[in-house]
Amino acid sequence: KQLFVILALLCATQSYAEPQAGKDYTLLSPPRPTQSGTKIEVLEFFFYGCSHCFKLHPLLSEWEKKMPKDVELTYVPAIFNPSWEPMARTLYALEALGQRSQLHDELFIAWNVNNLDLTDEAKITEFVAQHGVDRKKFSDAYNSFSIQSKVTRAKHLDAIDNERLG
Repeated sequence: KQLFVILALLCATQSYAEPQAGKDYTLLSPPRPTQSGTKIEVLEFFFYGCSHCFKLHPLLSEWEKKMPKDVELTYVPAIFNPSWEPMARTLYALEALGQRSQLHDELFIAWNVNNLDLTDEAKITEFVAQHGVDRKKFSDAYNSFSIQSKVTRAKHLDAIDNERLG
């Protein structure tokens, strides 16, 4: 049986005890199909510029290292307004290039500690290039049809999440 688990964005403000169903996450009924097939899929809806997401990130990263083998953590960029779309494209472009894990923490720090303005493709490309990502490959991925499709899917998942959480 497939399960689809959603972590609430604001659970970072909750206590750091074991997550509780109905309080810290919601089990969807009926379960929805997952991209991972038979694994339990945990979706983290986040925005790099969100302070709550930034506080949750280290805890989630630690959990990810020891999560059960039948669980898959999937990052879903929240796109609550058009200005957040560039960072969604960034996540998916870095995933496509195999660079997400190398820059995920750096992007959180850039937004929340260094207060960098990463609001458009040129600024983002400069940032990722400074961290060893090929500019042309990044730009090609960032502007690709497959990344646009993933952004559209993320917007759809955000809408479903917002609808469920009211």
